[in-house]
Amino acid sequence: MAEIKKYTIETSLTLDYRRERWGLERLVLDGVSNHLPNDSLGTRVSVKLKQAGVYYELHEADCTKPVDEIVFEDDGAGYDAKLLSVLFSTKRADELSVGQFGEGLKMVAATALRENVDLEYHSRNWIAKPSAKHETIDGHELDRLCFEIIENGYNIQGSRTVIHNPSQIVINEIFNIPTKILALNRTYSELFNEKDRPKTFIKREYEKNPLGFGARERVLQEKLKQRYHDRIIDLHPAEELGEKIIGELKSPARKKRHLFVKGVRVIEIPALFDYDLGLEHITPDRSSVNEDKIQERINNLVVDCTNQEVITRILQRAQECTYGMDYELQAFLTKEEREGIGRSEINFKGDINFPTMKEGYINKMYEIKRLENILHPWRVAFTNLYGEKAVLRDENSSTINTDVERMGYTVISLHSGVARFLAGLGVTNAREIAGPTTTKNEFCWISLEQLTTQEQTMYHRIPEINTQLGIDTLPEVRIYAGLFDAKGSEIESSLGVQITEPDGTRYIGIKQSELQTIEKFYATYIHELGHFVTRRADYDPLFTQFFIDKLSKIIDEDND
Repeated sequence: MAEIKKYTIETSLTLDYRRERWGLERLVLDGVSNHLPNDSLGTRVSVKLKQAGVYYELHEADCTKPVDEIVFEDDGAGYDAKLLSVLFSTKRADELSVGQFGEGLKMVAATALRENVDLEYHSRNWIAKPSAKHETIDGHELDRLCFEIIENGYNIQGSRTVIHNPSQIVINEIFNIPTKILALNRTYSELFNEKDRPKTFIKREYEKNPLGFGARERVLQEKLKQRYHDRIIDLHPAEELGEKIIGELKSPARKKRHLFVKGVRVIEIPALFDYDLGLEHITPDRSSVNEDKIQERINNLVVDCTNQEVITRILQRAQECTYGMDYELQAFLTKEEREGIGRSEINFKGDINFPTMKEGYINKMYEIKRLENILHPWRVAFTNLYGEKAVLRDENSSTINTDVERMGYTVISLHSGVARFLAGLGVTNAREIAGPTTTKNEFCWISLEQLTTQEQTMYHRIPEINTQLGIDTLPEVRIYAGLFDAKGSEIESSLGVQITEPDGTRYIGIKQSELQTIEKFYATYIHELGHFVTRRADYDPLFTQFFIDKLSKIIDEDND
């Protein structure tokens, strides 16, 4: 039997290093992360709790009973105790592993000392227990992180992290592990995985590769094996864990959505789904991630997703919140548009036009060839959700939308980026159905000279109305007798419209019948003025806010 050796390993770290970022949560998360298969080079990871002398797997343990010991373990290759002394990671070039910086084991140990957690590392033929060495350097008092090593006492496969006599706070963190580490969550759902992207998308990524078609696919498959697959997931609270879920996650309140990096939860995000991404752009303490990289990865997942449940939920959200800041909605905006919005703003800024098929639709973000492989899922979801006669709303002309609805179509208003994306996929918009106004239905415009004296007097009240409402730019207002079809027959029309001509000219139209009384004229004109100023449809939050702001201004002036 080999001689038992005892010695001390000193590190260059003090117990205060990154202490503001490392508490008991990080101790548990990084403690378990070191044992994940991609990090340990093993096949399994387990968390066991010793209760009444018996070791139970986490999902079998009873959170109401005392815990004497906690063990994180794997069946991997283990590691040399000397690695505890240096900031070096054997996994920094491995895209599949969580560890990158060589700090995890040291920071877990330093946190354990600060928080009075009795912790040990076991691997191969040694045991390491963290300790602190008090020193004075250049007049500064500090505690250096060290490890007391016992070597050749026994031999194990893989490695373990052992916590003796854990406090209740540590135990609570342990029972929350399934909500924070996917490898130990038995109930989350995988909704879409990047490796399941259609083959045409895969081929496009390698279209510049000089190798042959078959060779390109082989190269891709090999690359996919070597990288962590981005995923859309649903981290719903596990029914079988029941009361084991502690704290905030036990609340029945609306779901919070979270970003996982390589299976370990990092931050809460404004999204419709949870995401597990293979990002490398993450801080050593795993408290923040490069936001542009998050958006880029989510963009790719969302745009290429074929899961009808995911697509349908995004469409529903796009209809509920036309100015939404969810990552899924921002996936359909250009980078310039996203930067214009900003995370802290609540409204979408931009005037989105929906060209006709004759004008040729040029999608700013996506090439049609790239999207050929996903036309079917998105179009099917749109049709299933809204019906066979559903069309996209034309944002420039409420008249067109009204005309199309009279023809039996359902006009759908969506977040502008999503609507533009769908239009690029060939989903019909209202303007395509209505066609050019001059060839279908035409307004009969009336000159001011054709109005009666009473109607002219009413018309000339417009500057006064604008002044009262604080509108600096006076819009052009035209009067029409009615809307007529190609045969000259009058058809039912709106009492007012706001129109944008192909050359960009914008104006308001008021039906002549509305000039008969102050009440009717004011109501119709101010309503259309709201459309003209906000460029938004009825019931859009920005359209509604226009009237709230103007009413508040008038009340404030009256009080003065």
